[in-house]
Amino acid sequence: MGNDFLYNNARMISYFAVILLLIAASIVDIREHRIPDKLVLTGAIAGLILSSAGPPGGLLNSFVGGTSAVIIFLLIYCITRGGIGFGDVKLFGCTGVYLGLENVVSVMLIATVLSGLYGIVLICINRDNKGRELPFAPFILIGTLVVIVF
Repeated sequence: MGNDFLYNNARMISYFAVILLLIAASIVDIREHRIPDKLVLTGAIAGLILSSAGPPGGLLNSFVGGTSAVIIFLLIYCITRGGIGFGDVKLFGCTGVYLGLENVVSVMLIATVLSGLYGIVLICINRDNKGRELPFAPFILIGTLVVIVF
């Protein structure tokens, strides 16, 4: 029972930390269309530390989640030639550290679909929005909240 209590608390602290990190990243992304490297790096280090306090294998799952997210979105970044920002690539990696492989894949899907739908709505409202850059961090935040809550 003692270990379960410790693991559950570590997971809840991790969820709280990643949500705070994503809120901060979303605010900066909306205002400045960038995500600070210091925020992502600090967040990733904190995520690895928190995952080491979790259940056995938690650190490996965090590392795999973060690395997989970076690789997938780095490929998307290269294929779309910057259609997604490099800060978003790093932010997804950081999010993967907190959530692990299975959950970060779900976040990727949710965030991508929601941002696509939002973009379609903006274009339907006004065709001039077609070339507009959208901050992606808020969609990562929403996807993460959905995965954590449900």
